[in-house]
Amino acid sequence: MERLSQLDALRGVAALSVVLGHLYLAYNGSEAGWVYRTALSPFVSGTMAVVLFFVLSGFVLSLPYAAGRGRSYPAFAVGRLIRLYPPVIVFVLISAAIGYLIHGQPSPDGLRRAFRMWDEQVSWLNVAAHLLALGFPADSIRLNPPIWSLIVEIRASLAFPLLFLIVVRFGISSVVAFGVASLL
Repeated sequence: MERLSQLDALRGVAALSVVLGHLYLAYNGSEAGWVYRTALSPFVSGTMAVVLFFVLSGFVLSLPYAAGRGRSYPAFAVGRLIRLYPPVIVFVLISAAIGYLIHGQPSPDGLRRAFRMWDEQVSWLNVAAHLLALGFPADSIRLNPPIWSLIVEIRASLAFPLLFLIVVRFGISSVVAFGVASLL
């Protein structure tokens, strides 16, 4: 399939925004600051950029279905899960191990913010919630904050092709009508 340079450019801007956002947070130490009250805020908002990146990726994953060349959805979904789920497992287990080992230890000055993630003891319920990627308990952010981006990537890459197949099967007007009716 032909690459869409416009989408590649948007993905590049989104990736740059994530990098600038992390640099800003590392330099400033918090998300509060003058830059978030200016027109520059979209360029340092990593969360918005990550979501945009995954929406664009989900759209691109739908294109083979638009051309009538997409493989069966179950085969596609299994392939995506095989590709994306192992990093979730690895990073959750590494985070849980680190949290278990350093819980209650004094935090070095330069790592005070990072150690705050593990203020509370790591629970098996929390680890299971992360591994199942279904939704997280309120304290889950302490286990591995960036895990949300892998979960969003899994969900977007599975949802967009499925949504496209539903629109092709039932028509856009039926899908919109169903969506409006479900909101009532």
